[in-house]
Amino acid sequence: MPSRRAYYVYGARNHTVQVHVRHDGVAPGSSGAIVIASNTTTGAATTDTRDITVQADFTGSVAHYSACAYFVNISDTGTAVTNGINVNLNLGGATWTPATDPVQFQAYDSAGLQPNTASQWANIRLSGDFVRGNGIGQSIVVDSTQSAAGLLTIDIPTAGISLPTLAGFTTSYLGGP
Repeated sequence: MPSRRAYYVYGARNHTVQVHVRHDGVAPGSSGAIVIASNTTTGAATTDTRDITVQADFTGSVAHYSACAYFVNISDTGTAVTNGINVNLNLGGATWTPATDPVQFQAYDSAGLQPNTASQWANIRLSGDFVRGNGIGQSIVVDSTQSAAGLLTIDIPTAGISLPTLAGFTTSYLGGP
């Protein structure tokens, strides 16, 4: 049976991975094909995720995923921290659907999805071919705003696309036309 997630990292440090995601559009997907999670609900900061590099190439359908790269922090007490993450996300060979976000950030506690969080995503770098439509706002969805702004660097060709400020992030755009 095929895996529903290509890569799920939780509480890890110093990973470098290359994954190729090929989905047939029929089998079940998940909340994210690539999941990068930190959690302080079950432990201390030892479950923070840090210094991860992911090269992810997608082909086939992304219809059964909520997000291609899914960043999730889970915390009832303390602050979950996801720090030093580099994701090169190439979706040019994939079939798009409006229901799938290329990149999504969410924070949860035991009550569910939280619109605001003390948990943090810091020093996140996104690159590759993941922009759909004409803007970052259609490609990166921030459902939970962090109280302390984390640095988000987006390294893509920027000609002809809108470059918004993303809630809870200090956003840096690199790349040229």
